[in-house]
Amino acid sequence: MKKYTIKKGKNFSKLFGFIPHFGLTTKNKHNFKIKFETNCLYYFNNIDDWDINKLCGISTSYSHHVQSARIGWRCRDGENIEILAYCYNNKERIGGTSIDYVLGVVKPGELFECSIVVEKNKFILNMKMKNYFKEFSLDKDDNSWCVKYFLYPYFGGNNPAPHNMNIWLKRF
Repeated sequence: MKKYTIKKGKNFSKLFGFIPHFGLTTKNKHNFKIKFETNCLYYFNNIDDWDINKLCGISTSYSHHVQSARIGWRCRDGENIEILAYCYNNKERIGGTSIDYVLGVVKPGELFECSIVVEKNKFILNMKMKNYFKEFSLDKDDNSWCVKYFLYPYFGGNNPAPHNMNIWLKRF
């Protein structure tokens, strides 16, 4: 697994804390192993607790705000990390902020897996952990590019990271 660090006051993560990351692929199935460190816990005690941070994803267009599938995360209580499914389709965000799109809940140090499958008219996003499995299917247009690019940890909506945060992630 590789450590991605989001520095205090920043939004973007960097591999090992200092190396930017980038990756292209033509595959349609993407698997991730993930683990959060304790420093990923936070609590704003306001509306911003509902914001979703990007954990990982795949863009199927020239811009990830046009068409992409993402696994998101947020900590609304300072103790638990919610894992969520959301996507962009024709620049419209689908899923995410509502509790209806929660894939599961983890604690720091717990290892779990997520996958994103790109099909012609939908994204399939799921989470696996021990004896737990949950999946969502989100509609999309059939205009995916054959070359896709990966999306990596990002903190925010409108807030930068309140302190350094470390996320361990492995694509497999």
